[in-house]
Amino acid sequence: MPYVRKADKEFLDPFIACLKHVAATAIIKNIEKSKNDTRLFSHKCISVCFGYIAEKVLIEVALNSAKQSGDEHKLRYKLLAKVSGTVINILSELHDRVLKLSPTPYNFEVSLSQGLSWSDSDRKEFEISLELNLCIENLVNAITYMMGKGYYGDRDAFMGICNYSFTVLMPATLISVYKKFQKPFDWNAVLFLAQFWWVFYKEFYSKVARPYEDEQIKKNGDVEIYERMLKLLETKASG
Repeated sequence: MPYVRKADKEFLDPFIACLKHVAATAIIKNIEKSKNDTRLFSHKCISVCFGYIAEKVLIEVALNSAKQSGDEHKLRYKLLAKVSGTVINILSELHDRVLKLSPTPYNFEVSLSQGLSWSDSDRKEFEISLELNLCIENLVNAITYMMGKGYYGDRDAFMGICNYSFTVLMPATLISVYKKFQKPFDWNAVLFLAQFWWVFYKEFYSKVARPYEDEQIKKNGDVEIYERMLKLLETKASG
């Protein structure tokens, strides 16, 4: 959940504000250098930047969490579970606290799967500055510190802290970018944020969980019910 103590906000907000400023600057620069007409507005630049930040922060703080407890060998499984929970919570709260109040009815589940994608070429074209990486690393260090014995002393505290950080960071950055291009922040902007988190979740699963799951299939054998279901579906299709 994104609801943290006042003291936590006071500690985190300067790191989030710094990252917001640098991320917005990077996005604006990349949109302006893009061959695309900015009147059509490129959400791909925003998505690539947001995805880069979210993946880097989540992986690094999860790794630091695993190191604190000495169980790095279980990182991928725990990383998937904890990151999945964090991202889905961000998405769910965004829906319940904001998008659900839209005067225009959205089919939330259908809308999530439509109209947003970015590719490896989009990632390669996006210029990542040293300043952006530094601000990301500063936020990672701040979250890691809060997990430590001198603060919470809880290796899993990063989930709520990341939740709060991203809940604030992504909309604030988007508002700044929209303001630069005189684009109104409307309900479609909130829908874009929701779509981003859904696509990010699916990509993160494919990148981190799928290789782990495939290794376990080779090691322990597949879950038999999958084969059973497929056989039944084949029979139905052929019948």
